[in-house]
Amino acid sequence: MYNLKVYVEKSPEETEPQSIELPVVPRVDEYILLQEQYYQVTKVIYTLNPDTVAELNVTGQVNDPTTSRIKQKEVAAPRIQMF
Repeated sequence: MYNLKVYVEKSPEETEPQSIELPVVPRVDEYILLQEQYYQVTKVIYTLNPDTVAELNVTGQVNDPTTSRIKQKEVAAPRIQMF
């Protein structure tokens, strides 16, 4: 598990970070679950601190980001014609 600091919608100077543990370090534009809400990762800053692997800037609260992706894929599915 990796220890991460998360800054929600603000720069590190403006807010206190939340510490979380995740099995992997998320990439930019991925979603993380924090306090029962999903947040989109906007920035990942890797640190040399042995206690904290990375600092994440996140934005936006989404109840479940998977529902919009499923709807987009259903609309974009190609049609197969039978002869």
